[in-house]
Amino acid sequence: MSNVIFYAFLDSTIGIIGFASSSLGIVCLDIGTKEMELLLKLKQKFPVCKLIKSKEKNARAIREIKSYLKGELKSFKSKLDLKGPPKSCRAGTPFQIKVWRQLQKIPYGKTRSYRFIACKSSTCSHPRAVGNAIARNPIPLFIPCHRVINSNGDLGNYGFGKDTKRQLLTLEGAI
Repeated sequence: MSNVIFYAFLDSTIGIIGFASSSLGIVCLDIGTKEMELLLKLKQKFPVCKLIKSKEKNARAIREIKSYLKGELKSFKSKLDLKGPPKSCRAGTPFQIKVWRQLQKIPYGKTRSYRFIACKSSTCSHPRAVGNAIARNPIPLFIPCHRVINSNGDLGNYGFGKDTKRQLLTLEGAI
């Protein structure tokens, strides 16, 4: 089962959310995706893996996202797989994984600047590299990249749009 990716979808208040997981944990979350788009993305990222549609294998993650979007859940417990199955593309470089781990430390309802995350990732002089790592976050919401804003307080960019970022930060009471 190590070369199998299970995927599922949830229709939510922020759009359709696509989930994908390995036997070790969640490998991908996509907001506003269509089934074929997610399948293409997964085939590129995990070319040697069999893709199986399974809400059951993603049930915990789906429950947590539903609860989070209702404002009931403040901390996710689902396991994440940042390395991906054997013989597949890595989910992230060691530097990216280090940045993503810093994002997971941002508390619910709080924001941090790109510079803050850069300094916590030992690259104070390279906030742009941190921004690039954040943009490649494969598991948004569980790795809360929406909580990173510009130093001047501007929301900054978000791969799923500023409106979605604003909606998430408002839900959490961060803005």
